[in-house]
Amino acid sequence: MTIVYDGMLAQATLVKATLTEVVAGHATAPCKVNITICNIGGGNASIDLAIAATGAPAAAKYILKGYALQAKKTLFIQGLNMTAAEIVQARSSIAGTTVRVDGEHYTA
Repeated sequence: MTIVYDGMLAQATLVKATLTEVVAGHATAPCKVNITICNIGGGNASIDLAIAATGAPAAAKYILKGYALQAKKTLFIQGLNMTAAEIVQARSSIAGTTVRVDGEHYTA
């Protein structure tokens, strides 16, 4: 496989209690992503993170569900594989949470 792109794919500031589509996988190729979640708010956050096809993710598609991220802390998740049809989706219980997705797209 050949890497065709390497770098930031997307970033988003989450709206409180709203499931947000942060980034979709490449249209025709698998990719490997690293996700950074930063709680820049003043309180603790409950974080949900899923990689799923579309719409509301099934329970099995959640990577994090109710993860407690303390105020002013950052979480790094590395090496997640995505298919072309999948989307990174995130939700926070508070405003002031950011998500950044970096990754690599591959060709056969």
